[in-house]
Amino acid sequence: MSRAVADRLRGPANASTRDNTLSAVAKLREFANGPAKMRKLFLTPAFYGDLRSSSYNEWSLLTFAEWCVTARSKKTGKPIAVSTLETYISLIKSELAIDFGCEPIINGGKRLSRMLKSIKAESPAQDRKKRRGLRGRHLRRAFLKMHYGEERTVRAVNEWAAVAVAREALARGSEITKGARSAVTPTRADLTFEDDRYGKTATLWLRPLKKRGKAQAAKVPIVFAEYDGGGSDMYAALRRLEQFDPVSPGARAFTPLFRRKRGEPLTQSAFRNVIKKIAAVLGFDPRRFGGHSPRIGGATDIGDLNPLMLQAKGRWGSDIASIYNRLTRRGLVKASRAMQDKTFHRDMEEIYSEFAQPA
Repeated sequence: MSRAVADRLRGPANASTRDNTLSAVAKLREFANGPAKMRKLFLTPAFYGDLRSSSYNEWSLLTFAEWCVTARSKKTGKPIAVSTLETYISLIKSELAIDFGCEPIINGGKRLSRMLKSIKAESPAQDRKKRRGLRGRHLRRAFLKMHYGEERTVRAVNEWAAVAVAREALARGSEITKGARSAVTPTRADLTFEDDRYGKTATLWLRPLKKRGKAQAAKVPIVFAEYDGGGSDMYAALRRLEQFDPVSPGARAFTPLFRRKRGEPLTQSAFRNVIKKIAAVLGFDPRRFGGHSPRIGGATDIGDLNPLMLQAKGRWGSDIASIYNRLTRRGLVKASRAMQDKTFHRDMEEIYSEFAQPA
């Protein structure tokens, strides 16, 4: 029973934290086997408040932190981000507290906290990759320039449908294609077509990539309405996909939504290459475009409509959706005029004097 309790304490509520713990331990092992060659990383306290072991353990974490911000990753060639280092330190301390039965460092590790703040102050801000968005108007131009409307090959209809759908579904490339992080790719069974009072539509049941806990996230329906058959018409792109790359009803559940000539799933790298090819045809620098470009472009296209719709359509659980919505001149002009409008309604604090919304 005691082992089960320890396992539950070690196994945090979500799988990503467990993965981070394994990464932290692996990084610590790399540090211990590196130039430092520490004979013993941590000392077990002889009693609660054992100053000798606490000082030793804090010094180990201090030197580990300093090593992390200077040692370069073999994979990326860069030191780990400060936020990642903070997570690693916290997880290692938690693991030691479970093993020792008490905090490994007394007084809350004040020297360690000061050092992490110092490292953060000295480190440049960690920016996301600067990617440009692939907008609807870009797709319409590329559709004509690259003659995708005349294409009948399996490769062409799959590639175009993947890029077009990614824009309107605000989908990550790894959510609709096969990649390192794509545990489950959508299939043709996730795609249906309807014709009702709303007109002709296609519905794609898409599973968000990021999840909480062990269970997979529930699929979310994304609806595409028929438009004009052009480059920004996702319904038309999916209809062409079904027409020129048909799948029998019995095989739909086992067939990737987007695939290559031999029936293999469309890969994430191939998806990125198509986006870069489209960018080059349009006269843009392909290096500024990547797998997130359709997601950014789609978020910008609908960003002026409704922030809540943007968040729901992109399957975001927080307001991080706003980083994908690029500023537009039209949006700024609308905001300026709205702030000069004399018909503002009273806020809730004016109506209810006892109510104050947290700042």
